[in-house]
Order: sequence, then C-alpha cells, then structure tokens
Amino acid sequence: MIKSNIIKKFFKDKSGSILPSFGLMIMPLIFAVGATFDYADSRRKRTKLSNVADAAILAAAVEVNQTEYLADKDLVKAKMTSTINSFMAANMAGEKNVTYQVSDIRYDPATLAVELDVSFSNATHIMQLAGVDELKGEIETALYLSEPNEQSFSMHLVLDRSGSMNWNGRMTALKAAVHQMTTDFEIKDPDNKYIRMGATSYSSRVRGTTSLQWGADHVDTFTSRLRPRGGTSSRQAMANAAYYLRGDVEKTQHAYKHSSTPKKYILFMTDGANNRSSDDARTLNTCRSAKNDDIIIYTVAFQAPKRGQNLLKSCASSTDHYFEADDAAELISTFKLIGENAGKNLTLTK
Repeated sequence: MIKSNIIKKFFKDKSGSILPSFGLMIMPLIFAVGATFDYADSRRKRTKLSNVADAAILAAAVEVNQTEYLADKDLVKAKMTSTINSFMAANMAGEKNVTYQVSDIRYDPATLAVELDVSFSNATHIMQLAGVDELKGEIETALYLSEPNEQSFSMHLVLDRSGSMNWNGRMTALKAAVHQMTTDFEIKDPDNKYIRMGATSYSSRVRGTTSLQWGADHVDTFTSRLRPRGGTSSRQAMANAAYYLRGDVEKTQHAYKHSSTPKKYILFMTDGANNRSSDDARTLNTCRSAKNDDIIIYTVAFQAPKRGQNLLKSCASSTDHYFEADDAAELISTFKLIGENAGKNLTLTK
C-alpha cells in the first residue's frame, strides 16, 4: 500500500522537473530508430532496383544481339533504352515511395561494351522530421554484348541445408540467392546451349542431388524444396560435385552443341562447421584433387564460425574465390557476382 501511494504521488507531481527532461531524452532515440528504418527501407529498395537493372540490361542485350546492326551506336542505344525502360517499369511497378530514372546508357561499338546508370530516390518517413525528405543513390551495371571467344561452363552447387540454416531466415536467403543466379543464367543462355548446372544439398550426410543438365531452372526448383535439418558434414557432398565435373565428360557434353571447351566450377557454401574435424580433412582432400583437375572452386561463408571460414578459405581456388556474407542481401549479391564471373565470356545468342 505504501509503495502504491508513492507511485501515485509521483505521477500527480506538477513540478515538471522529470517529464520535460524525459521528453528531451526520448526524441533523439525515436529519431534514431526511425532513421534506421528509413535507411533499411532504402537499402532494400536499392538492392531490388540493382537486381532489376542487371536483369534489364541482360534482357536488352539478348534482344539486341539478335540484330545485324551492332556497329550502329545510335540504333543499339535506342533499342536497349526502350527494352530497359519497359523491363524496369514492369518489375518496379509494385514498389512505393521510390522513384528512379535511367540516367545514362553508354555503348561502345568497338568493344561492344554497354554501361547503364540508374539514379533513384526513396522517400523517408521519420527522417522528414529533421528535414530529410528523401535518400538518393546511383546504380551502375555493365556487360559486353558478345565476346570473340565464347566460353561455356558447367557448375555444381554444394549447398548447406543443416539445421542452423533454419535460423534468421538463412534458408530463405539461400533460395533467393540461387534463384537470382539461375534467373540471370536463363536470361544469358535462353537456348540452354552454353550452361550446364547441378547441385547437391547436405547436412550430416548428402540429402539430395540433381545432376548436371543443360540450363539452370532445375537447380532453382531443387533449391526451392530444401528443408533445413541435421548436423553438418560436407565431405561427401564435395566428393559428389567433384565426381560430376572430373575428367572429360563435360567437355564431351558441350562438344555436342558448340566448339568451345567448358570451364568447370564448384560453388561450395556453408553457414557452419563440420561436426567432425576428420570431415574437414576429407573435404580439403577433395578440394585439392578437384583443383588439380582444373575445377575452379568458389566458396561462400554465410554467417559461418571461424572454423567453417578457415575450411572454405583453404578450399577456394584463391583468396579472390572466397567470400563472406553476413546477411541475405550480401548472400544474394555474392551469388550474383560469382555467376557474373563464371559467365562473363558467355556469348549472348538467341
């Protein structure tokens, strides 16, 4: 009863020495939280706009490459401008409070290089109280319409689906990253003539495999069905990937469709570490053997602990082939970058 009376007396106090001070203290906190929200919203929309811009320039390049006027700078630029604007308008239609403009498209007939600049502005909410009505930015992307020496490739993904992939939306992020990569591949190779893909999922053992096939859509479907569970053991999954790519099988498969010799890639990702150190040793043995067989290995540590990072660093073909991703946006952009590196010499044909 005494405590209750003290509390009531506190709130009935009219001296005004506490509440105004509290108000002065709480306003900066509210603004800080609001600013964090505004920046996060802007970052999300920037990521989507960047992905749409990349897909738009690819779609335009595929269309332009069917024509006979690659030497005509003005015609190529006009055609790409029309296609890019239409593509971006269709894919950004549902986004609110963000405006964008294709600020520049540059085309060099000598090198067949195309560069795209997109400026954007995202309306703020809480930051408007401080006079900041919008957050602005610029996005740049580029590609070559064709290369004199076309380069095909075969890629096998080694994907962690252990129980920890169920934490903090990690599996959702992985599915989005694979979807972005395979969508880019389908745009770049619409006739499934230059790209072969496969994938293996693992936890404490191999949980599923889709073998190397033409195109990329089947890998997206395979990944979309993954469900996290179990421990972590990468040794057999890596052995599977190396088995599919080893030797001249892929060279023979590609020879049926074109004359180039394919590059061979493994993309190995994990968010954890193997439950047994012996699995680290056996995984590294597979990595060494694969690299000796001219298989290029990319590795991605997705919020992985130190031991997992060390395994991936040792497994990667070089320091440039090892990546760390701390959130979904970074994982998606990492997979996208790896896909672009693998397909950078891919001729765009229809």
